[in-house]
Parts: sequence; C-alpha cells; structure tokens
Amino acid sequence: MSRILEFSSGFSIEAGGRIWKSAPWECRVLLKDGSEVPFSAAKAETRPYITGAGSGYRILYRDFPGIPGLVLECRLWSEDATGDVLFEMIPLSDAPVREILWPAPFANEAEEAMTVLPLMHGCLIPNYTEEELPDDWLWYMGIPFERGRYSCARSMYMQFFGQYDAGGAVMSIFETRYDGGMLPRCGGKQPVVVGPRWRESLGKVGYARKLRVKFFPAGADYNDMAKAYRAYVRSIGELVTLREKAAANPKVRELIGRPIVHTYIWYHTVPESDAYDAEHPENNDRKQSFACVAEHLRRLRARGQEKAVLHLDGWGRRGYDNQHPDYLPPAEELGGWQGMKDLQDACHELGYFFGIHDQYRDYFYDAETFDEELAVHGEDGCVATHAIWMGGKQTFLCATQAPYYVRRNYDALYDHGILPDNAYLDVFSCVELDECFHPEHPMTRGECAAWRLRCFREAGMRGTLIQSEEGVDWAFPGLAFLHHAPHAAVDFRPGEYTGIRIPLLDLVYHDCIVIPWTHTGDGSGEDGADDGMLFALLHGGAAYVNLDADEKTIEKVKIITDWQKQVQNREMLRHEMAGGDPGRQKTWFEGGYAAEVDFNSGTYALTKGD
Repeated sequence: MSRILEFSSGFSIEAGGRIWKSAPWECRVLLKDGSEVPFSAAKAETRPYITGAGSGYRILYRDFPGIPGLVLECRLWSEDATGDVLFEMIPLSDAPVREILWPAPFANEAEEAMTVLPLMHGCLIPNYTEEELPDDWLWYMGIPFERGRYSCARSMYMQFFGQYDAGGAVMSIFETRYDGGMLPRCGGKQPVVVGPRWRESLGKVGYARKLRVKFFPAGADYNDMAKAYRAYVRSIGELVTLREKAAANPKVRELIGRPIVHTYIWYHTVPESDAYDAEHPENNDRKQSFACVAEHLRRLRARGQEKAVLHLDGWGRRGYDNQHPDYLPPAEELGGWQGMKDLQDACHELGYFFGIHDQYRDYFYDAETFDEELAVHGEDGCVATHAIWMGGKQTFLCATQAPYYVRRNYDALYDHGILPDNAYLDVFSCVELDECFHPEHPMTRGECAAWRLRCFREAGMRGTLIQSEEGVDWAFPGLAFLHHAPHAAVDFRPGEYTGIRIPLLDLVYHDCIVIPWTHTGDGSGEDGADDGMLFALLHGGAAYVNLDADEKTIEKVKIITDWQKQVQNREMLRHEMAGGDPGRQKTWFEGGYAAEVDFNSGTYALTKGD
C-alpha cells in the first residue's frame, strides 16, 4: 500500500518499504509566446480528497499571472485496491496554453540507479554521466529527442517511464496517453530526473490528464515494470495476442516463420524534391518490371527459401512516395494491372505472401484529386509543407479523410483481382499523432489514433495482414507485424546507441506482434559491429531476406525463422545482462525456452523448453 505524507509544491509518498520524494523542480505552465508561469505564482488552496476508492489531497490553483481564466485542480491520491498513486490535473476553467509541466519528477540520487525509457525498443540510462548533457541528448537518425519526446511516437513506443535502484522501483503510466510525454533532464554530477509533460489539445488544456504511479519493493527492475505495464494494458482491453488475432485472420499463423523480402519496382525522384540528385540524374529513376520481380523470387525459391512475405515498394503510377493517395493504376510501363496480378499469382505459386507498400498520411500536391482543404490544418489555419520525399511538395492528409481513400483504393485492387496477403500502411505507427483545426474536420490526437486504426481495419477487411512502420503500442490491436522496432541509434553512428539496449517492448508485447530484424548489421538497421541475427534470436523475432540472398544466408535466416516458430506465441518472461555486461544478454520465454547471445564474440545458445 502507499501513503501520501506531503502534497504541496512537492510531494512525499511512503510505498514499497521506502519514502519517495519529488526532486527540486518548478512545475509550470508554458505559454504559446514562449514564456513560462510557475505554479508557485498562482493562488493555491489545499484540501483533503476522500472517496470510496482512496484518499489523498487536492490543490486548487487559480489566478495564474498572465493566464486569465485558467483554473486547475491537481489531485494526488492513493488507490486502496491497488496501492497505486494517481496524479490528476483537471481544468475547471480553461485558457490557451502550450504545455503544462506537472507533477514534479521523483528524486533518486543512488549511484546505481537506472532510468527506464521506452525510447524506441527501450533503453536504460545510468543515473550519473561524466559530463553535462544538453536538452537534446537523446537522438535517433539525426532527430534530436528534444523535438520528439512525446507519447505515442518513436520517442515513446510505450506510455510509461520509470527508475529503479537496489532499494526498489517506481514507474509512471500515462492513463491519458495521447497528449503526454517525458521531460528528461540530467547533467554533470547531477542525477537523471524524468518528469511528465502535458500538451494542449486543439489549443487548450481541454480535459483531465491522469498519471498512474506504481511502486515496487527492493530487487525490482525494468522486468517488473514491463510486466506491470502488460497487466495494465490487458486491464484496459488493449493487449491482443497473436493467437487472438489468428482467430480472426488465420493468415497470422502462417506469417510466423516467414522471412520478409523487402524490394521495389520503381523509385522515381522529381526535380522539385529535396532528394533530387542534379549532379547524377541517372540516380533519380530506378525501375524494374513486375515480371522482373517475379523472376527474382523464383530464383530465391530455387536457392532454398521455401516461404517468404513480399513487401513491394513503388508499384504505383509514378513509383515510391509519389502522388499519394492517388497512386493507381499500377505503373503501366512496368506491367500495369495485369503485371501486378501476374506477380501476385507467381508469389502464390511459390508459396509466398504477396504484399504491397501503401501510404495515407503524406499528401502530395500533384496527386490527381489533391484538395488542400482536406489536409491537416494548424491553429493558424495554415498547412505544413515540405519536399523531403521523392514525390516533391506535400502536406499531410487529415486522418479523418484517410479511410475513404483506403476503401476507394482497395476496392479498385479487388476489382482487378488483386487481394494482397499483406499491406504495409507506412508511417502510421511511427510519426506523431496529428491534430487538425479545420472547422469541417477537427481532430484531436486521440481521434487521429482512432482514424488510423480504422484505416488498418479497412485495408484488412478481406483477410489482408496489416503491417506498419514502428512499435508504437496504440497501433498494436490493428497490426499483425511491423517493418521494424529497433533500438535507438545515435545520429547515424554505427554501433552507438542511446543508453543501454534492453528488449523492453518485447517484454510487454512479444506474443502480440511480429517484429523482423536484419540478419546483418545491428539492431537499428544500420551497419554496425553487432550482428542483427543475434538481435533476432534474443528477441525471438522474424528475419529479413534479400532477393539476391545466397544459400549460406538462407541457412542463416532459417535458424532465425525456426526459432521464431518455437517462441513467437510465447510471452517473453525476463531479460538479463550477464554480470551487468550489455554485451552478454539472455531472454526467457514461456515454457522454458531461452536465448543467450554474446555480442562480444558473436555467439549464441538456444534452449528449447517443453
């Protein structure tokens, strides 16, 4: 059980056999002009909070200087049934803000303490660093964490964070997840602190924000946090296992043990794109026919790859990342409708799944039916544009409109006899959730998630397995597999990662989603010192196989897929680092199965259970 000892500007909680206190921290309201107003500047009134479910305190904050109308009731109470402590921030009267930083983070000065972050697949951050680290100290693929550390995106695959030391552990779960986020701080000889942050929704606080805090006794670590989060996700009805998904779509069972062949038919870069290579124009257009892909697959089958899943990029009228969502018909000069149908038939003759790349967020200005009124509109009424991808100038399609295009396009595919076994709906489970201020189709981030899930259902209505990009867990009920869910690489530097890599996502969701890994390079997909095969075995996941893979590589892939068939439907129970060495790791699965890998020597050992 837990007991609240103090609740004012900070807090003190007795739980798990110790007293947990807040760090020195100024809770504050961030305004849209960049200014900040501390909670201490507002008028505050503290009262007891007692219900039939638990008890604690409430503080009423009003008269924030420079924020007329904002009134917040902040509650801290202990739930009798669970012993959890809930932090609740309720707007009794609203006002335009950008963000609210409340409550203060927990303090932990223990030398051995570790911070647990669901940054991509998951990592541990030691409590002290040798030198001061800036606010953008967590990076992935050149993107500073400072720009993307909110919930429900790659900076938070799962919606919790925590800390542990020899004396116990504490974790915080975002019960109102779509507008939450982490605010990590550390530097020099100061310990790491991580607090919650709450974004506005459609320009205002809008609704209550709730954080559930769980406490653990001495000896607990990230394994215990993962299992507590798994139980929480199950309690809210969002833990859907692969066995349950297979009951709805039997192809899920056939997916397990198949490596993924990711290839392309046409990559075309327009001159208006930032990616256009003016010095080497020949690099801007690479293509092969549907028939050519089919022939490559036949050769792969002849070399011994018995089963596989095709993921085909660039099959639309002008190739990859062009003219979405109006990419039909298939590229005529490369075979058109008949060529695509013949490739599908060839896949089935070989025993392969036929799958396509697809996209319903990037919205290209030269799409045949483009209408800027259907795009995501910001609070200022404008739309964001860029030209990063091959197709040139684009904005973002509002997710409220996306299901209509999914239905239109898949009906056209079906009318031509093309029923994909699998479809990859790009970026939905990777990029942040959008908000739209257009008066005809306003959308909150939570509503955006619901609309994206509807797109998954629309594309999967005729038995198609749905795949998306990364491992953000709000999307898992609608997905069978991912493109990848890597560990966070540091600014493209091979072999360098954020923190200490741990299979945090798999400890929660291993038996719920299929995650493929490269069989060479490191777990982030970059070329590095670690063999990706070791990641695949450690995580009990799927494999990728190239079209031109030789017999030796195919045998290597078979080791991965044979192991996956044995453990994919089993919960990952625990993970350890031998002697604390991140180079030697072991995972345990239900039924006595285990995988032990040594990244230092490149070796592994697999233990079969019942």
